[in-house]
Amino acid sequence: MIKDLRAGISFSDAKTQIAVVEFRLDGTDLKYLEEIARPADQPLTTLPDATIKAINSYGKLSKLTVSIESSNGAIQIFPMDASLTPVEVEEHLDWEWKNFFPTYSSGEFVKQSKLVKPVREDQKTLVLSNIVKQSLINEITTAFEQYKLAFSSIELIPNFAENVLRFIHPEMRMKNTALVGVSPTRLDVYVFEAGRLSAYKYALNLQPQAAVEYLAVELLEFLPETLYVYGSGLSYEWQKALKSSLGVVVSLNPFRKFRITPDVKNYSRYIGHEHRFCGCIGGILEAEPARLGK
Repeated sequence: MIKDLRAGISFSDAKTQIAVVEFRLDGTDLKYLEEIARPADQPLTTLPDATIKAINSYGKLSKLTVSIESSNGAIQIFPMDASLTPVEVEEHLDWEWKNFFPTYSSGEFVKQSKLVKPVREDQKTLVLSNIVKQSLINEITTAFEQYKLAFSSIELIPNFAENVLRFIHPEMRMKNTALVGVSPTRLDVYVFEAGRLSAYKYALNLQPQAAVEYLAVELLEFLPETLYVYGSGLSYEWQKALKSSLGVVVSLNPFRKFRITPDVKNYSRYIGHEHRFCGCIGGILEAEPARLGK
């Protein structure tokens, strides 16, 4: 039987999530799952020897992806003239980032972008752009070379979480929805209208009730039917506050369509916290390697 073995590693604020998945003709199997608490004095990329050995024990991987918390980069949506050439688009994005982030230098950051909306009547379009420091990309690359692990792509967790949402909840194409990522220091919000990304919002250092008030204002014009939530900072307190004030709120479970194999003996430990693995599973689900850092 044809098999496709993939792994994803997600470096969130104080923890690292790892998953190994096997795609088969008759379904998808979760083979390995681990979440590691990372001491504050250890580098972001620290992986225990036992974890590296466990990943390698499954044999050759067709894909290994890495995701990092959005607090390690920046995300923005910029309006842009639809007639610009690809070179002009890159120049315009550099100009936008410089205005938004005065210390920005194109040589010090890796930039990724994608079209958000098609051309409007005013001949403007919207582009979602992400930046991450080149030094961080280099740090991750060096660490994985030492681990003798070859990764396919690096992305910010919110972008990989979008892959999970589209895979687990394809019905999102029929309604307005929002994807809300909660980390200890940041709130990332992607808004989708009939499945198309139409807006991005973010906020820093909000407590649950303040976040609810923020979302109620920022999402008012879109009226999403469902909020899908995920992230390393999504605690029970957060979920309770969101669900009591914002209507239909669903914790994004990236394993919903997977078979949990007997190999994953510790799965019960993560029940109720599956949403913390959206970064690594979203990378596994990615159809093509992301351009960030590659």
